[in-house]
Amino acid sequence: MTEFETATLAFQQAMLAAQQAANEPKWTEVVSIIVTGVIGLTQCAIIWSGIRNMLRDSKERGKEHQKRHEEVMAAFTHKGEADARRHAETMEALRQQGEALRVLIERTDPAAQPSLN
Repeated sequence: MTEFETATLAFQQAMLAAQQAANEPKWTEVVSIIVTGVIGLTQCAIIWSGIRNMLRDSKERGKEHQKRHEEVMAAFTHKGEADARRHAETMEALRQQGEALRVLIERTDPAAQPSLN
């Protein structure tokens, strides 16, 4: 083997060793991949937690809205009953006033009574 061939062979072996060393992952690359994975999983967990909290709060707001709706409807029902009772009382009072006026007119002017009917 000539001196040139020996040097070429040594150079090729050195280049091969350098390529193999370059292909092996360095600890910084491994740590970088691990940290990136941890950060990604943490972000996913935070988003999942946020969505879960929004769904829970939405259900609670829905229950509160339903409760307020039922309270308002009960108040309207109660008010409607009170309005109907007051209306009936007013109509009865007007009927009694009309009857009292009719009696008063009959006593004062019996001829005017037929015109009221």
